[in-house]
Amino acid sequence: MRVLKPMQLSSQAQEESVPARDMLLERLVANASRRAYRIANDLLRNRAEAEDAVQESLAIVCQSHASLRDQALAEAWFLRIVTTMCLRLLRRRRLKEAVLGSLALASARPSAPNSEEGMCESQQASEVVKHLQSLSTMQRSAVILRYGHDLSVAEIAKLMDIKPATVKTHLVRGLRRLRVQIRSGGALE
Repeated sequence: MRVLKPMQLSSQAQEESVPARDMLLERLVANASRRAYRIANDLLRNRAEAEDAVQESLAIVCQSHASLRDQALAEAWFLRIVTTMCLRLLRRRRLKEAVLGSLALASARPSAPNSEEGMCESQQASEVVKHLQSLSTMQRSAVILRYGHDLSVAEIAKLMDIKPATVKTHLVRGLRRLRVQIRSGGALE
């Protein structure tokens, strides 16, 4: 049996699924939204980001509710979406902080660091910048635009005049290469 994605459903089937979607959303908002918010807030440690994560997760549920096979598992499915969204935000935040912090520290380059900690941060920043420079132009551009400037894959694809799938490939390969280089070089540990 072939599973249809929501966009592949006929207009009649989509109209029939609207009440089901609305009931599902009402049930999730009534029963699971507080728990989802608490989970998101505990993971992200930021109220606004937690609210955004729950809202974005509800939007995902709204778009893909037809793919849910067992309605009894709707709450667990929703909470998994929230958790995945939070983990993705945390990865982005961590990488963005590392890239931006490294670029900022490298560009500031104090002539005489005030402390040993400042000197270590400056060395780490220089190493990350060095590792970024070792990436191909396309990988470096994709990583900096995604995590340094928080652009979406679609926006990066438009800016770089390439397909979104190609942007994703450059991001995956660039991040993999950075991880390998940082681990082997001892930077940021």
